[in-house]
Amino acid sequence: MLTLLPALSAIVLAMTPAARQVVQAGPSGPIAVSKAGYVAVVDSSNAVHFYHLASRTLVRSIAAATLSEGDGLVNPVLPRWDEATQELLLPRGNDILGVTVDGKLTPRAYQTSRLWAVDGGGKARWITRDYGIAEVRDATFGSLGKLVDGELVVAAADGKSALIGGKDGQLHRFTLDPVAKHSTLKLPAPPDQSLSGAPIAISADGTTAVVCLKTPKDEFQAVIVRGLDKQATVTPITFTGGMSGCDVALAERHGMVVVADAGELRGFDLATGALRWQAPREYDLSTVTGSEIAIHGRTVLVSWRGLLMIDVVRGDVIGQVGTRVLPPKQLAFLRGEQLLAVRQQPTSIFGPTGVALSTWSLKDGTRTAIGTAMWGFHSRISEDGTLITARQPADPKSPCWQFSKGTTSDGAPLTKDPSKGTWPPAPNKSTATCMPKQHAAMGVDLGSGALAIHDDKNNHVVIPVKGDPVVLKNAPRFAMTLTFSPDGKWVMGTNMYGGWASLNVWDVKTGNHRAFTSNAKDPDGITLGPGPKRKGYWAHALSADSQQILVGGSDTVTLYALATKQVARTFSVPGPGFITAVAIAPGALLAGTSDGRLAISRGTKVVVAASDDGGGIRQIVVRADGKRAATVSDDGAMRIWDLAKPALLATLVEASDGESFASTPGGAYAGGREAAEQLGWVFDGPTEGFKFERFAGVLSRPDIVAKRLADATTDLGVAIVRPPRVTITKQSPPTGNVVKLGMRVEASAGKVSSLRVFVNGRPTVSAAVDATGKDLTLDVPLEAGSNVVTLVAFDDAGRSSNPTTIDIGTPLATTRPDVWVIAAGVGWYPNFPVEDQLEGSVNDAYAIADAFTAQSGPGKRYDKAHVTVLEDEQVTADALDKALATLAQMKPTDVAVVFLAGHGVRLPKTEDMVLLTGVAKLDKATWATSGIGWSKIGGALAKAKGRVIVLLDACHAGNVTQERIVPNSQLADDLVGSQRAGVLVFAASKGSQKSLEENAARSVTLDEDQKVLVKHKRVPKKPPPPPPPPTPTTPTAPRERRGNGYFTGAVVAAIDSPVTDVNRDGVIQTAELVTQVQLRVIRGSRGKQTPWVARRELFGDFSLATAAK
Repeated sequence: MLTLLPALSAIVLAMTPAARQVVQAGPSGPIAVSKAGYVAVVDSSNAVHFYHLASRTLVRSIAAATLSEGDGLVNPVLPRWDEATQELLLPRGNDILGVTVDGKLTPRAYQTSRLWAVDGGGKARWITRDYGIAEVRDATFGSLGKLVDGELVVAAADGKSALIGGKDGQLHRFTLDPVAKHSTLKLPAPPDQSLSGAPIAISADGTTAVVCLKTPKDEFQAVIVRGLDKQATVTPITFTGGMSGCDVALAERHGMVVVADAGELRGFDLATGALRWQAPREYDLSTVTGSEIAIHGRTVLVSWRGLLMIDVVRGDVIGQVGTRVLPPKQLAFLRGEQLLAVRQQPTSIFGPTGVALSTWSLKDGTRTAIGTAMWGFHSRISEDGTLITARQPADPKSPCWQFSKGTTSDGAPLTKDPSKGTWPPAPNKSTATCMPKQHAAMGVDLGSGALAIHDDKNNHVVIPVKGDPVVLKNAPRFAMTLTFSPDGKWVMGTNMYGGWASLNVWDVKTGNHRAFTSNAKDPDGITLGPGPKRKGYWAHALSADSQQILVGGSDTVTLYALATKQVARTFSVPGPGFITAVAIAPGALLAGTSDGRLAISRGTKVVVAASDDGGGIRQIVVRADGKRAATVSDDGAMRIWDLAKPALLATLVEASDGESFASTPGGAYAGGREAAEQLGWVFDGPTEGFKFERFAGVLSRPDIVAKRLADATTDLGVAIVRPPRVTITKQSPPTGNVVKLGMRVEASAGKVSSLRVFVNGRPTVSAAVDATGKDLTLDVPLEAGSNVVTLVAFDDAGRSSNPTTIDIGTPLATTRPDVWVIAAGVGWYPNFPVEDQLEGSVNDAYAIADAFTAQSGPGKRYDKAHVTVLEDEQVTADALDKALATLAQMKPTDVAVVFLAGHGVRLPKTEDMVLLTGVAKLDKATWATSGIGWSKIGGALAKAKGRVIVLLDACHAGNVTQERIVPNSQLADDLVGSQRAGVLVFAASKGSQKSLEENAARSVTLDEDQKVLVKHKRVPKKPPPPPPPPTPTTPTAPRERRGNGYFTGAVVAAIDSPVTDVNRDGVIQTAELVTQVQLRVIRGSRGKQTPWVARRELFGDFSLATAAK
């Protein structure tokens, strides 16, 4: 049978007129950063993605088809910001396109192939170049003077000078006001003249530069040039190993140079040229080039599957925004209201590549199973379960392909090593087709077993199972994408080069050519479609019987008889956007557009189903009964459509980290909480993103998702309203322990009711507002030392603004806070087999206690440490209640750390996670009474007046509570009314994951019969000795360790590492600890474990520890 792993939990969202749902995807490509803190990334398809650094949110993606409509973008696309207008400028064929973060597109009537911005406020605003000498231009692109021939140009931030690497191999310096040549410098080798990247970087005052050079032997090196305004000197950048490319960025304020080549990312000392750091190899930055790095403050921004943030001084990874989302390459409807999606797995250090499989229920929108296989995308899956696959052999020298036929229920099951999986079918049901020698197969006929290749002589050849090879006549000399018709009689060749895209058709038996070209008429005079916007071929689809071919391009779709090329039918889809995908359905023709619309043509009537913000539709699959269609869009999401109404039913999203969710157009969603971190709601004017949690209480409606999939009508009729905004307008120096802050609050709907200020997560002052907008001044009391001051505005509907945060320091006071540590670890389970004993749990409890005890004492962050450690049989519900009760003695400024480690399980009915105590048995019916869950922990913590962080190192810890905590006015009122600062729960893993230690997983994993434990590797030889008498202990000195859980080890390492202090204020805030622990655990577990904030019952941030130096 089809053997897939149980599905992970899911989540949801959708679009409303007031807000946009944006999946936090992670594209890679050339990058540009604006002074306002927006980052633009241009991916490999030339789509543009905007990030907002302040909220670490992907706020908008614009498809390449939208940007290039009318004129294609000039490649390579190197984005530039116009700081005056806050537009990203992209040269196109006949103009320059200005793109704002809110999606406004404004063409500028000027033609150029290269564009560089000039800041500084002078007359010079731009440097342009087409195919010769570069020119300096003003704001209206009027010429101010010429430079020299070359396209390696960079202007100093003060706008007074520019450097250009000339075609003559020398470095030229020009003044820009007026434009005049200042000097010419001959370097040890010519500057690298690559058409991409950033081989020259310059300081703000134009006196220092870093240049990438390319020697006549095609070797790369980099040099630092100083004294450009006087007598220039050259210092080589030295390091071991050679460069395979070279692009640079300059962080002069921090004395650093960042160099990216095709294999490494390194930081060098600006003064000496010596190597200071090298990016962690775990991130596999081998494809990063200089055009994909930028400096913003102290942070190196690397466009790598999102935004990777690296400290420019130390070279440490300090954060990442976005996750890699891979769109399905193949979709197939299956019986029983199911959809099968096939994705290419990314090449990663976390595991083997191949295809990832998932099945989805079209009854409720949930993902029902997942798995992997290695047979690739050469497959055909029928709704009755019939499956035909073609595999390349494991031996790269073999010229043979293996063809297999079976069903989705008779293949061999997957093994633990996905590279050996044979699902489905088993190899012994196979035939093979062999080529004369090893070639890349450009096309595979799954029916007959024929192959289409591009051979060494630039010929395109069909290799049949029997008979001689057939050369395709009049084929282009370059490689094409080749596909066979379902009946194997025709082979289609496609190439996509902007307006030159074309479709070629050949007869497989004879090799005779029949072309559907990009011209308005093909060679036989058959009209491809009327309309002045016609730009030839963009998409095609074949009928099931291979008798007809549907061709789409620009705004027109045409149905042809394949054998005669006679036009059977034509229809148009008015803009904006153009045709990107087509399909033939029973009684209908379908067309998807670049702006996400789905058009259905029946007879002479054309109906556009809906418009969606997912970008262009790239694939359309129709169910056999013609009632449903599934599409894949630019954002990687799958969308389910009802073709009768027609209407968009639901959006299904699956991220590369395993999370999934579903949504309706009205915003109802179904799924798990973890996936919400990958989703954002974005509002424009100004563009701002919000975390999903702000709207979860209204939109969490899996019942609506299921009803809409059933009746194509039901939806959630609730508008998503923008929360209020708060900005700091003035900050005075602190006077004693008080700082005066000026602020502005504004409502997007209704009125702002109040504003609250939190200091280190503790509620302090507040102000009533009762206005749509108001300026306020408040005296904010501060704590001794470092203060994280957070401002949150609330409107009359209870919605909260994004927090506005500043760091303010005050002198250390004589009275310091105390730290309270309650650490419990269970490693000995008498009723469990030997292989499920945990060696590290008790050690983890002592490690956490020691780490925070070390933060107390004379000259330390905390005055005293109140520590209770419970181990093994000491950990009972009563003992933990008694220990937690001591937190009622906390002062408001104190901090409590509650740590629990051991086996974690999910309760059968509620899915809540509980920590099993030592009396637990294999019978899962007893887990609720033998485990400790949030109901027992939360009640005790409600009496704590200080700030509390709970650390859970157990499997499924992310499911410790299913309750969604919404940061609204009710939560703020509850905290103030009870005089509490709140609780942060940091779990070792997501609710669907195991938490790992060196010897075992911290979960009880039952087999299918729910009777016996599945064995873990590295079984201890004998059980540990009985625990000591049940007396709580207080650690006084470091003790011998026997290993730690990945999570606990990362927490201790993060506290001991200077890397964790991202903002360099001398203390570690909870947000900094969370980020660093997540990075360490994800990397150490090879992606199998992701630490997760399971509950955030507080506003703002607070300090936990003094940062290491």
